Amino acid sequence: MKPGVLLALGKLTRKFEGVIPHFYLDIKGLVTIGYGCLMEPEFRAATLPMYTPGGIPATPSEVVQDWRRVKLARHLAAQGWKAAAKVAQLRMTDLSMERLMEDRATTLEHHLRKAYPQWDSLPPEAQLAILLMGWAIGSDLAKKFPRFTNAVNGGNWHEAVRQCKIKGEETNRGLKPRNEAIRNLLSELAEG
Repeated sequence: MKPGVLLALGKLTRKFEGVIPHFYLDIKGLVTIGYGCLMEPEFRAATLPMYTPGGIPATPSEVVQDWRRVKLARHLAAQGWKAAAKVAQLRMTDLSMERLMEDRATTLEHHLRKAYPQWDSLPPEAQLAILLMGWAIGSDLAKKFPRFTNAVNGGNWHEAVRQCKIKGEETNRGLKPRNEAIRNLLSELAEG
């Protein structure tokens, strides 16, 4: 990843997703935490450094119990993260959420490199745009957005701008500003 891309990814993801220190359900009913980090299936959550209300480190078993408590409260998907704060009992620290975001970004980058073989030579704006899309779509971004991937790999930034929109803005408020940021980053390359 080019210098500054990870920092920009963290700032933009904070803006689009928020940074939530407890488990919550996203609009699809999937358990999520921190910078919008998906925690499905439950074993992914077991190793998270979480704390009880008294500040005592939670055991992996306690973390999984908290995950299940939130997962079973299906109504939380429609009510948002604030409602989940009343159900979730454990919390992560700011530092541990930042580290989780960085780990997820590194893992995502590793997967994206397979679809974008010239990754290291891509401009930072392109890397950031791809990571922002991958954060919302997942590591199979190239399969879901083949025209976008072909445009990026061909250096056709005008076409990349046309193919970068993530659908679902009507139901997911965070997608509209994410799509705008991605489009703006790619438009800079198209105009440059």
